[in-house]
Amino acid sequence: MLIPTVYNYAKFATYKVNGCLDQVAFCLSTNLSSLADYAICTEAENMCRDNVEGPYYDYGGRGTVSHIAHLLNIV
Repeated sequence: MLIPTVYNYAKFATYKVNGCLDQVAFCLSTNLSSLADYAICTEAENMCRDNVEGPYYDYGGRGTVSHIAHLLNIV
């Protein structure tokens, strides 16, 4: 069972300004033709992994990203 505080934090990190979804959108707006574009996408990956996926792996007892997407209703 996931601790409500962890769930709330991950949900906040997903939807906040410059959060996971915003950073993924920034990545998708690049054409991955420069190191700066790759840096934008790397930042998105790191932010989402550390603040959305990571807490679920650490505290949720679940091992796949599909569980996260389902719980946050982003799929």
